[in-house]
Amino acid sequence: MKRIINVGLDVHRDSITIAAITSYGEMLLEKKIKNHWPQLKKTLNNLFTQYPKAKIQCCYEAGPTGFGLARSINKEGNMNCIVAAPGKLPKRVDRIKTDRRDALTLARHLILGEISRVMIPTEEDEETREILRYRKVQRKSLKRYKQQLNAMLLRHEYKYDGKTAWSKRHKTWIRKLQFSSTTYSLLRDRYLIQIEQLEQEIYHFDKKIELISENERYKESTKRLTLLRGIGTLTAMSFCAEIGDFNRFQNAKGFMAYLGLVPSEYSSGMKIVKGGITKQGNKELRRLLIESAWHYFLPHQRKKMPDEKTKTKNENANLYHMYVEKADNRLYRKKYRLSVTNRKNNKVVAAAIARELAGFIWGIMTDNIN
Repeated sequence: MKRIINVGLDVHRDSITIAAITSYGEMLLEKKIKNHWPQLKKTLNNLFTQYPKAKIQCCYEAGPTGFGLARSINKEGNMNCIVAAPGKLPKRVDRIKTDRRDALTLARHLILGEISRVMIPTEEDEETREILRYRKVQRKSLKRYKQQLNAMLLRHEYKYDGKTAWSKRHKTWIRKLQFSSTTYSLLRDRYLIQIEQLEQEIYHFDKKIELISENERYKESTKRLTLLRGIGTLTAMSFCAEIGDFNRFQNAKGFMAYLGLVPSEYSSGMKIVKGGITKQGNKELRRLLIESAWHYFLPHQRKKMPDEKTKTKNENANLYHMYVEKADNRLYRKKYRLSVTNRKNNKVVAAAIARELAGFIWGIMTDNIN
């Protein structure tokens, strides 16, 4: 049996603290080096020199340093690296925290098998994530500028009486406003310039995301996901880039739990208490899914399928269309039962629909559609 060397890495921007122990707890190495891949590689290879028949297994916590280090280690044929989910590591009870202790703790968790792994994305997926996250930041900036301009207008007692805010008519109304000072006019103009620039930026990246969705890596996946009501290209691309392989979840319940959409529970003895959703896992995907769930509050209309003209020619397309119709019917019935029969709050209903929609997403992406 090969000796396994468990290596905990406490990774920071400028340094890496290494703790290497055997499966029996024997300390082999404890060292702090610069965060520089050639130096880390040399240190790990020195372990092979001392223990040529050993297998090296490394681990570090997911964080701002990204996944490049894990990919570099995994490219070496004689090493393996996993990335731990920080929020799911066992909590320590002591009040002493050092880099050395953190690295040693990770190595010990490796031995005990207590590490909840984070999927290491491909370089293509990581590039797509960065584009999606940049667009999200721009959307937040746009919302903030609009709120600030609205607040300034309200302070000067200007109220728009139209139905649709930020339409062409609304912007024209803002431009024609007369202020008592040229300073206020200047500020109004600067706000409008920033808003229009951000809108152009977001439009440009929306087009770029649509082009990326046509790549071989994403084309089939986005095509399937956008069949479901409430899911457009942006949401589909976010799921593809963040999840990667949907088959890593054994069942739909596991996928729902990953998104933090299952009820929390605190039970002891005969007392069982269930609360709101856990809100664990990927916050952005959960937000997108709940936004999609609100589409089921609209009147139930049959969704037009893109491949409808070729339904009789493509057996797989027929199965997907039947699956989507099944999802629509089930989720609309659930919305009616919770809202009308049980009179639940709409936010609670949206979360419940999002949970079941997550199950249908897992099904259509793993071909569990029977």
